Amino acid sequence: MRAGVVAGLAFVPIALYTLAVLVLPREYPLDTDTAPGSVLGLELAPVLGADPRSAVAVSAVVGFAVLALAVVQACRVAGVRWALVVIGVVCAGYHGFAALVGRQPVVAVACLLLWLVPAVFAATPAVGRARAAG
Repeated sequence: MRAGVVAGLAFVPIALYTLAVLVLPREYPLDTDTAPGSVLGLELAPVLGADPRSAVAVSAVVGFAVLALAVVQACRVAGVRWALVVIGVVCAGYHGFAALVGRQPVVAVACLLLWLVPAVFAATPAVGRARAAG
């Protein structure tokens, strides 16, 4: 299996987890301490003065976008890996912030690693050479 395909497939678990957190049944409001720490943007909502429910939209958009880009990266389309790297680093940075100020730092650190590992792998030169080799 080529490195470009593996780089695309490496993002699938975290994209599916991001979406699974949104669709699993829950009996809690998003602004309480029982909300999952893996919802993207949940810890930034109070800082920005936004409604915590907007974090659900952010997570849905990011999850579906990364899933679509991962499939395209697996097909070895040029330039897609850098979009995945940027999204992965931004999401890892958010989870780093959430680990420092959030309610569930262990979940945030786990998500940080789940975003950062595929992003670093996709940024490696081997993935770029796999694309160039065709």
